[in-house]
Amino acid sequence: MKGFGKMSEEKGNLKGLAISFILISLIMGAGVGIVYFIGQSIYWIGIILEDFKDKYLEIRQGVRALCDQFPSEYHRKIDAQKGYPEEFVEALTKEGWMSALIPEEYGGSGLSLTEATVIMEEINRAGGNSGACHGQMYNMNTLVRFGSKDQREKYLPKIASGKLRLQSMGVTEPTT
Repeated sequence: MKGFGKMSEEKGNLKGLAISFILISLIMGAGVGIVYFIGQSIYWIGIILEDFKDKYLEIRQGVRALCDQFPSEYHRKIDAQKGYPEEFVEALTKEGWMSALIPEEYGGSGLSLTEATVIMEEINRAGGNSGACHGQMYNMNTLVRFGSKDQREKYLPKIASGKLRLQSMGVTEPTT
């Protein structure tokens, strides 16, 4: 158990304070917590799942190292020009980050959706805009899940290698 304590006996928005405290603790440490109230006193129990924070450390470090090659100024310039970060996306593709969700048998990394999300998170944290590349990462999952064997064999290796991009999609609704 990481922590236990009595937070406050003061009147006021103790419930909101306690919930905020637990949420911040959990976000920073990725754990679980319990808040309980006795009269005007608030008690909390927090259990931090120590391994969770470091579970994706290798991915985080790899993406950060690549993102360090493209400082915030690069992304601001592209954005001001209403351009597309071609060099950045090519670097992500070359390093295999863009093929995270493609199974290994088709040349991808075969990572989980959570791991793909960590990649997008690190791109944004570094000052990039994952919106420029999330389409390729997530849209290809439609092909992975619903494409025929022939379609997967034809397109996924090309997407994984960067020879082909699948970055947009059309969505229709039955009533529109």
